[in-house]
Formats: sequence, C-alpha cells, structure tokens
Amino acid sequence: MKLDKPLNLTFGEEPERYTREGCDTETPTGLERSLEGLSKGLVDCYEQIKRNHNVIEGEKGLRKELLRIEKRFLWELDKSAKNLCKQIEASIAVQSYLNFGTLPVSFHGWPVSPDFALFLIQQIEQSDYDLIIEFGSGTSTAILASVCATKKKRIGKAIKVLSFDHHEMYFEKTKSLLEFFDPDGEVELIHAPLVPTIVDGKEYLYYSCIDALNDENSRLQGGQVRALAIIDGPPGVTGPLARFPALPILLENLDLRALDIVLDDSGRDEEKEIAMLWDKMLSEESEAVERQDLPFEKGAAFWSVRF
Repeated sequence: MKLDKPLNLTFGEEPERYTREGCDTETPTGLERSLEGLSKGLVDCYEQIKRNHNVIEGEKGLRKELLRIEKRFLWELDKSAKNLCKQIEASIAVQSYLNFGTLPVSFHGWPVSPDFALFLIQQIEQSDYDLIIEFGSGTSTAILASVCATKKKRIGKAIKVLSFDHHEMYFEKTKSLLEFFDPDGEVELIHAPLVPTIVDGKEYLYYSCIDALNDENSRLQGGQVRALAIIDGPPGVTGPLARFPALPILLENLDLRALDIVLDDSGRDEEKEIAMLWDKMLSEESEAVERQDLPFEKGAAFWSVRF
C-alpha cells in the first residue's frame, strides 16, 4: 500500500553531522565521538519510525520503509567507517614520524590489504630467497623494500627485488614511495608496458618483463634461484585471465630451484580459474607443490613449489 509520505530519514537536520564530528581525531576522544555520532544516528532512526508509524500502512509499506532505512544507515555507516579509517592511519603516521622520524605506508585506497602485507613480511623473514618478483607495484613495493633492507642489516644477505608496472602514473607513484622507503636501492622498479605475449598458443597482454628476468637469471648463474613471486597485476580489464601468463613466464625464463608464488584477489572468478590452471601446470612441471588458500580480505592463493 502506498504511503502518504516517506519517512524523513536525514539523521537530523544535517545528514553528515555525525561523520564530520565523529572523525575529528585532533583530540584523544575522536574515536569515542565517532561511535557516539553513529549511536545518535540510530536513535534518530528509531524516533522517526515512532513519529511516523501512522503513515506506514500494511506489510508492503513497512518492508519498503525499513529497506530504505537500512540502505540509508548502511551508506552512512560505510562513509563514516572509511573516513574513520583514514583518520586512524593519519594519526598513526603522525605519531610514527614524531617518535621515530619515519612514515608508515598507507593501506587506504591501495590494492594490497594489511593482512596480505603482514603475510609477505612473515614469508620473507622466515625464508631464504635470492630474488623477489612483483607484478603490479604500489604499497607492497615499499613493504618489500623495507623488509629486505631490515633483513640485509641482520644477516648480511641482499635480496634483489624486481617490480614491474605497466601504468606510467602508478609507476611514478611507486617511484616516489621508494625515494623514502628504499634509500639503498633494494628494488629495481621497471616500467613494463603490456605487450602481446603468446602462452600455450594463446595471446595475452602482459608485462614486457622477459629481458629483465633473463638478465637476473644470468646474474644469479642459474639453477640456484629461490624466488618469491607476487602476482597483483595486471588488472582484469586488460583482458581475459589477465594474470595467467605470470607462472609460465617465470618457469620459462628462470632456472629455479624453488618458487613461492602468491596470487592476490584469488576470491574473484577469473583468479579462481587461473589458480586451477596453475595447479595443473605445477603438477606437471614440479617435483613437489603445496597450495594454501589464505583467508585474507580479498583472498589470496599461495603455492610452495620445489623443482
């Protein structure tokens, strides 16, 4: 049944009032104020429902109005949560700089998630890699640089990092990050435009990375390479199964003793298909392979391969 009028669900006179007031982290009570703002928003919802219950006629009208309320509240909550996340990161960055003279990398708005980043740190710390290859640069590149520099100081072994990015704008952004996080040049960041690449008789658009991989293979004298590969690009819009060529290219151009490979965003349908194809390929090409599906924010698959 049609309502005489819709509920005026505006969270008070100012719809964004709670978001702005609640995310002011210039004071120690910023988080409390944010939660208080959301609570007030819920109270406003409840009060408006009580004031307007007489215009909600019949079950259809009630369902429609409750759905509208739910959508509005979830929108406000999402907006507030994103703003709160930015403010927390900014607060941590300020404290880190004041206390230690360093800046943490930001995870807000970047492809890599914090749980994925922590996994990379742990994996590098507990493994004996000669080479780390990254397809798709960004926050993760700064993390790789910092971890490799820290480990080099502790054990005296340098770990070469090759990071490829096809997009000039993101290449430049990562380059700026590395000016701060990689003063010793642990990372070789390469602008590698996507080029037609034939894999298993099919053509893909993939990073122009083969020459750099061959050069690194020669430097390491072949046959002894223990590598970690992080596959976070190219984006799916560049073509079907866009990240599939990573594994065959690595197998063809590096003389590997061992390979650990991480596929980010493995919860997506295309990445699930890529993972199945890689499973088959690795079962044929390796002596031993183990796969783990990691329950990260965006999903990740991890293979540990021995040749």
